Amino acid sequence: YSELYRYNKDGKFRVVKALKPKYRGDFLYESLLRKEYEIGYELDHINICKIFSWLYTEELGNCIEMEYIDGVTLQDEIEGGTLDKGDVRKIILEICDALTYIHHKQIIHRDLKPQNIIITHNGKNVKLIDFGLSDTDWHSILKGKGGTIEYAAPELIEEGDIDCRTDIWSLGVIINHLGERYRKIARKCMNKEKQKRFSSAEEIKKSILQSDTRKYWWIIPAGIA
Repeated sequence: YSELYRYNKDGKFRVVKALKPKYRGDFLYESLLRKEYEIGYELDHINICKIFSWLYTEELGNCIEMEYIDGVTLQDEIEGGTLDKGDVRKIILEICDALTYIHHKQIIHRDLKPQNIIITHNGKNVKLIDFGLSDTDWHSILKGKGGTIEYAAPELIEEGDIDCRTDIWSLGVIINHLGERYRKIARKCMNKEKQKRFSSAEEIKKSILQSDTRKYWWIIPAGIA
């Protein structure tokens, strides 16, 4: 329902997100855009696209001004097959960091998928984008179904009670697409019984780091362990 425009502001690239012409003035879509701005404006994390301001222009109507990210979507990276094991590990850990940050602020993304994760060309850093379907405890509008079927947790599809573990399910699907190395972790993320999933993104990160430690413990010189 939206479109993006890149422009130059004081020598720096910025992006504005506006509604497509047929949706401008529609209460539902105007509310989605405004909600995305209200949620995203308060976020300040290296792995989340920064939102700067709410704008209105004669040509585009209401817009969100945001950070320009030089990169491609994680979906593009997966389809390109160029990610090595180190890249995959780094990407998963940084997604965990971004989720930990928003979950501590009582925000659920609700549409976590490779298309909503940008990987920068410089350093392959994660940038989480698109909070249009996100939710908080304090917003009263647009609290029904959300997400993309392939990545949506059962409780999201069925309009049940959702919490941070709803995003954990989606992360599990993403990890599953990134290769076999973390399939065990992916399966736990995607348990249909919510209480049997990882309880937080922090717990997933800890599990990955512990797994790496166990893998290499034997190379530590005697007397140091």
